[in-house]
Amino acid sequence: KIITLRDDENKKIYRRLYGFSFGEDLTVFDYMLNTDRLPLDPLIEISKLIVRRQIGG
Repeated sequence: KIITLRDDENKKIYRRLYGFSFGEDLTVFDYMLNTDRLPLDPLIEISKLIVRRQIGG
């Protein structure tokens, strides 16, 4: 119950500060990685690749 209350408060904060529905409106993100499906090492490599592409390296 405490986690649900905190999540609801966080959603209100994101809506007020940034103007989007956190956890619902995914259009504000350039990339999403499902960390439930991949082990840590591949996640790190994918993240590094994304950063390199974004900064042109």
